[in-house]
Amino acid sequence: MVSDFNLTIASDSLGLSQPLTKLVETVARGAGILYEPIHKKRMAKATAEEIQTIADVCQKNLQIPIDYEKDGVVVSTNKQIADLAKRAMLRNLAQEMNKQQNIEGILEYTKKVLGNETEVSKEPVSQTWLSNFFEAAGHVEEEDLQKIWGKLLAGEIKQPNSYSLRTINVLKNMTTLEARIFQKLSSFVVTIEREPVIPHYDKILEKYNVQYGEILLLDECGLVNAQGTLHITFSSRPSSMLHIYNYDLQARLYENAGLNMHLQLNIYPLTAAGKELFRIVKEDSNMHFFKDYIKQIEEDSKNISAQIYERN
Repeated sequence: MVSDFNLTIASDSLGLSQPLTKLVETVARGAGILYEPIHKKRMAKATAEEIQTIADVCQKNLQIPIDYEKDGVVVSTNKQIADLAKRAMLRNLAQEMNKQQNIEGILEYTKKVLGNETEVSKEPVSQTWLSNFFEAAGHVEEEDLQKIWGKLLAGEIKQPNSYSLRTINVLKNMTTLEARIFQKLSSFVVTIEREPVIPHYDKILEKYNVQYGEILLLDECGLVNAQGTLHITFSSRPSSMLHIYNYDLQARLYENAGLNMHLQLNIYPLTAAGKELFRIVKEDSNMHFFKDYIKQIEEDSKNISAQIYERN
């Protein structure tokens, strides 16, 4: 289905909220929609130089008979050459139309996300970031991935510098299957010492149908580090506690024997790109998994006690 994003966003821009207004401005700079050049003299000169360059390259490398006239490049009327040129133009046109279709599909999701916002940062999105985003986004055809890309752009518009160029590159190379696996595992992410991680307890993960092969796949994608250990030291002071939480629950761990104690937790840390994409794909937490995880810590560390309560 052909997207009508251009018409929709244009009509919205007449009475827009701040987030949608910024979306229009950002898209104009990044994707060329609703954009009209103003430096006509400079563009005319650039166009003339481009035409001459095309003629020179074709004559030198393709041995295509060409004349350079006032109105542009004229290719030989030889039927074989003309047909070849026509097929090349049609192929390029089809590719560019497909890219534009993909971009506008992503922008529809961006618009939905920003439609729920009331305000965004006035800081413009980096032109370098936009160039990289739209260059990669043009190749994204799957709807599931387009939703993620739409949320990514919405987040960057809301607060520039939220997502790095590295994250764009990681997402660019992900398949729909890999994105779904990452979204599945996002419900098992807990935060320890302000770091989002996936607990490395094989029996518990297997209980909830998380396979080690999935962890390895996300490691290859650059989202998760397949090996990691977190070392926590509890002092004998009563105030020495460790807080672990997910979206809904928080556990407070403390040493209950009045000893200085070392706790080692095996984890799968999220990479920098994984942390950024986690904010986009995360689903509701698995509370049963969280409780099982905290219970396992207590069983493995006899002097550790834990209290679990709902987060405010």
